[in-house]
Amino acid sequence: MQGNFIQIWNANANNFYCLNFNNPFIFIGGSGKIFKYDLNGIFISYFQLNETSQGNYFNPTRIKFDKNGYLYAINSDNRKIGKYTKEGYFIENLVTANGNFLFGDDICIGENDEIFIVKSDEHKIQKFKPCYMFSPTPTFTPLITPEQTLTPIITSTPDLRPVNLQIQKEIIGNEFKIGNKIVYKIIITNKENNCAEKLKIWDTLPDELKFNKMINGIQPVLNGNTIIWDFTNDNLKLCNNESLTFEFETEIIKFASSPVGNIAYIDYCDNFYQFPDRHPVISSNTVFNPSMNKILVYPNPFNPFTAKKKSLIFENTIPGMIIKIYNISGENIVEFKCENITTFWDGKNSKNSLIAQGIYYILGYLNNNVLFKEKILIHYK
Repeated sequence: MQGNFIQIWNANANNFYCLNFNNPFIFIGGSGKIFKYDLNGIFISYFQLNETSQGNYFNPTRIKFDKNGYLYAINSDNRKIGKYTKEGYFIENLVTANGNFLFGDDICIGENDEIFIVKSDEHKIQKFKPCYMFSPTPTFTPLITPEQTLTPIITSTPDLRPVNLQIQKEIIGNEFKIGNKIVYKIIITNKENNCAEKLKIWDTLPDELKFNKMINGIQPVLNGNTIIWDFTNDNLKLCNNESLTFEFETEIIKFASSPVGNIAYIDYCDNFYQFPDRHPVISSNTVFNPSMNKILVYPNPFNPFTAKKKSLIFENTIPGMIIKIYNISGENIVEFKCENITTFWDGKNSKNSLIAQGIYYILGYLNNNVLFKEKILIHYK
């Protein structure tokens, strides 16, 4: 290793104390927040860390992720260790067996999610193992009678397997502009024979959005930018092949320089996890606006003299993507890098001259992988 300088980043935090890599992103802790970057140092988002679910302030000095994506953070002020989802939603503060809070100066997560806490002032390392629970399984006991006949005696216990709900996120959105609306739908389905109860569902909206109204489903409780449906004290149960749907409208209030992602979460009780114990938090798929699955290219045919902004428009492009345009003979006439989620091309080649009429092929590349292909007709009449 030569130690040659590669790159410097401008961090968004005023004071940052810790950094952690969680593929494919980098997280930096500081100013009471966790800042998320891609591997090129491009800022994506941030979230505020709370010390408790009531929203008390938490200033991280060490952060680590386990293999399930949970975030552990050491508080520099009161030295508590908090556990969060990877989106920053508070789960719990870690305590010892006697109920005291953990104290430490650094934290490490083992291969089996053991938690190692360094206490420099006491010259100690504390090790905490995760708690695993096992459900009993049916047993078969052969009993030989005096007559030497084999009598099977079967003993069984109730099915105490934990219920694993399925939570799916869907999105309907327009062009990402301030004032436009985005509709999210959360669908929770139980495919198990057992029932889930005391459900709690939440969705922490990105800073670029605000909650407007419910379209379908029960009215939530709003806690800052977090939308919460809490059925802990209700008699609601979700049994086999039953589902819950929440559909709500949000509004775009800030410009976004990259696609805005959103994830929903749920925890609950069942025959295996009895209240107050709850099933570990389950997260939905990530949905983006604009959609990262389809890149729109218009108008087609394209006339640079009459088109809007006199440009060919690429919607939903990913910052850092390279667009290459080829003529029908396979010659690369121009290529350019996308800086935002909307990209424009003025119809000129690499020599800054308008290209001839005809059919052209457009390919979009990200990390040398082709993300989309498109055919366009350039027509001046």
